[in-house]
Amino acid sequence: MLRVGLVSDWVNSYWGGAMAAIGGALVIGAFPRILHQQRPRHALLMGLGAVILANSRPLEGLIFCVPVGVSLLGWLFWGHHANLKHVSLHVFLPLLLVSACLLAFVGYYNWRVTHDPLLLPEALDSRLYTNYPVFLWQHPKPPLQYLNPQFDEFYNHVQASVTPRTLRWSILAKSHKIWFFFLGTTFSLSLISLPNLLRDRKMRLLVIQFVVSFLGALAVAWSFPHYFAPLTATIYILLVQMLRYLRLLKFGWKPAGLYLTRVIVLLAIARPFVVVASAMQSRGSDWRRSRAEIVTRLDATPGQHLVLVCYQPDHDVDHEWVYNASDIDNSKIVWARVIPGRDLTPLLEYFKDRHAWELNPDDAGGQVKSYSASDIPCAF
Repeated sequence: MLRVGLVSDWVNSYWGGAMAAIGGALVIGAFPRILHQQRPRHALLMGLGAVILANSRPLEGLIFCVPVGVSLLGWLFWGHHANLKHVSLHVFLPLLLVSACLLAFVGYYNWRVTHDPLLLPEALDSRLYTNYPVFLWQHPKPPLQYLNPQFDEFYNHVQASVTPRTLRWSILAKSHKIWFFFLGTTFSLSLISLPNLLRDRKMRLLVIQFVVSFLGALAVAWSFPHYFAPLTATIYILLVQMLRYLRLLKFGWKPAGLYLTRVIVLLAIARPFVVVASAMQSRGSDWRRSRAEIVTRLDATPGQHLVLVCYQPDHDVDHEWVYNASDIDNSKIVWARVIPGRDLTPLLEYFKDRHAWELNPDDAGGQVKSYSASDIPCAF
């Protein structure tokens, strides 16, 4: 909870994996309850988890659910205590109903957005606006033309220069992401008891699920911690089990494992305070803090506002100031990127009831100033 739920980007940005982690936890948490109790509510919870995965991380969620589905079918047909009729009514029928609702919802959503029930919005976005490969076996498309200089720099230069192309790179990158985000130095001590974990029959499904999900992720060209979000509960169940084995470790008559687990717990508690202290120390130079200060100032200024953002040619494309709420027209502040050579008149006329401001974020200070029609935008 402290490592992921307090100081990670999963709770401090929109680009996180919390939803997929919840979906994975529901699926893997419902599985043993279904085996022992066969109650419809547990099947519905598993189905709900699968729905969340399908709408947050479809590919990784599907791979995550495959070992669970195979295990359920194996238990049904080869289990010693599975009653086919009872399980079909209390487990598989609820799962099928939830799956049908999921397919209907996703199909309707796709139809409303892309006009094709089988075409995901993310797939359409990738087809129209990106030229880098999604999977390792794909080849980059020819450079695309963008009116926006920042888009051109990002898609045709930055992304092309860092696109991974080898399986070895994928293995190393994804191993590092999992280790750094979920374990780190703090929990790496628990890996001492990994051999005991691999011999534990109760953990076999979770180990298989982790391996299958990891192998499936290797095909994806990019590597980010939220790609492994469905595995969150699985990883920490395995971690806790390794800590249980580590606790029993002895050197001679000394309970070394007992002291090691206590040290791990203390380090896990201390880590968030170190991360927060480090962030507070460096926050003065953060461009996001400067943007937040401008938002606070304009929120306190009467009326509605339009901020025209002028980037210099050497602007860092990862430092993006222009993003808006979903209901742009009714937002108090609208951010717009000035494109060199493009007439601002249509934009200014559309937002004629707003006070226009000009912002040069690459200048020292990056403060907004009032904009008038006689100004030359982005005059550096």
